[in-house]
Amino acid sequence: MLKQIFLLLKKLIFPSECIGCSYNVDGVFCHKCWQEVKFISKPCCAVCCHPFEFGSAEENLLCAKCLAKPYNFTKLITVFRYNAFIAKIIATFKYRDQLFLAKKLASLLKPHLDVALEECQIITVVPLHYKKLRLRKFNQSILLAKYLL
Repeated sequence: MLKQIFLLLKKLIFPSECIGCSYNVDGVFCHKCWQEVKFISKPCCAVCCHPFEFGSAEENLLCAKCLAKPYNFTKLITVFRYNAFIAKIIATFKYRDQLFLAKKLASLLKPHLDVALEECQIITVVPLHYKKLRLRKFNQSILLAKYLL
């Protein structure tokens, strides 16, 4: 009972906001902004996850880019399509010191990555150039990894 009262007070004092428009919500996004998040599902390229408009989800399809020039990795996992809305969220996280977004973004990514993370032999973060690190004061990929693992 005491825990429920504490959670209610916490919600009243620190309401959760949509990371897209700052509207008060219970989750990460409000309904309107959630419509802007386009998740990638099969069929997609087996290497780079580029989405296809047609094909079977069972096939091991490769996109034209991966066929023409193979990458130095075996699989890239992409959870959602990169669009103007996602670009805004990522830019806010990276350049506006909104570190709390790491946990919220990880909560979006984690359900789609659980199986893939179990199959990985190595999980690494993308290093940040020391000048960018000095400007930002943090490496966003380290923060995301922290909440994903």
